[in-house]
Parts: sequence; structure tokens; C-alpha cells
Amino acid sequence: MLIRNTKHDRGFSMIEAIVASAILATGLLAIAGLLANLASTTNYSRYTGTQTLLASEKLEDLNLLSACDPDIAVPAGSTSGSLTSDQSQTVNAQAGPPQICGSEVVNYFDDVQISSEAGAITETNNGVSIAQTPNGEVKTTAPPTSSDMLLFHRRWIIEKDQPIPGARRITVVVIARTGNALDQAATFQTTLVRQ
Repeated sequence: MLIRNTKHDRGFSMIEAIVASAILATGLLAIAGLLANLASTTNYSRYTGTQTLLASEKLEDLNLLSACDPDIAVPAGSTSGSLTSDQSQTVNAQAGPPQICGSEVVNYFDDVQISSEAGAITETNNGVSIAQTPNGEVKTTAPPTSSDMLLFHRRWIIEKDQPIPGARRITVVVIARTGNALDQAATFQTTLVRQ
């Protein structure tokens, strides 16, 4: 007949339970860290994708303008606008030496708000907000105040005779306005060259 020491059996199962709990806790902490990292990466990707879209949209808008439009003219020197600060300039655009095409104050920056749930987009330039609803309707409006808004700031620079004489290089930078460290990390820049 086999005699068991019950004190020894109870102590061994308690140690097993502690070891199993420690292994389980370590695994759960690792999974929690992975989920937090996944959420951060997803948020960063969301901002980067939107920035790419907004930069491409601004380049397309500027590329569609005629050569004598003040918004893409470089009236003096070799550049208009800035990628590092908000700049405005009074521009007299000329098609040829005697012909003036237009004169206006040009802002080389704007703000864009995009609703992540409702799909509404609002661009604010020179104090005027233009909203586009998900069905494509465009109207002048006050900026939306929804809690799901993604906020972005765009700046652009137009360089004359770059990279070759007669060409214009347009560079747009889009900065995320999240209110945290993502602002520095989530900056997107792209360039277009046109004749």
C-alpha cells in the first residue's frame, strides 16, 4: 500500500498555480501591448493615407489653374509660399509683359477638417469654410464641430524655373493636427512639376 504525504501534494499544486498564473499574466500583458501597438499603427496609417489624399488633391487643384492665375504665379524672385510657415502675398499675375491676368491676395496655406464617420470634408482658407458632404454637395458653411474630426494643415510653395527654365515646381506639405506627438511624425510632402 502506498502512503501519500498530503502536505507535500498541497504545496506542489500551489506552486503550480502560481507558476501558471505568472505565465498567463505575462502572456496577457504581451497581448495587451500588441493591441496597443496595433491601435497606434492603425491610427498613424489612417492619418498618413488622408494626408496623401489631401496633398494630391491640392496639387491637382493648383495644376488645373491657367498659367496666369495668381494662385500659381511667382511675381518676384524665384518662389512664392513656404513649407515652414503660413504666408500670404499680393500677386499680380502676368501672361506676357504688358498683359495682367489678375491680382489678388494669395494664401499659401489652408486647414482641412474631415469627419471620419459622416464623411464630410471642410476646407478653410482666408476665413471662408467650404464643405463637401458625402453626396458631393459643396457649400460655404461654418466648420463642423463633430468629435470625430481629423484636422490637417496644408502649406505649399511654388518655384519658378525649377527644375528647368519655364517650368514650375509645386510642393505641398500636409501636417496632421492631432494634439499629440503624432503631429511631428505624421507630416507628408509631395511635389509636382508643370510647364
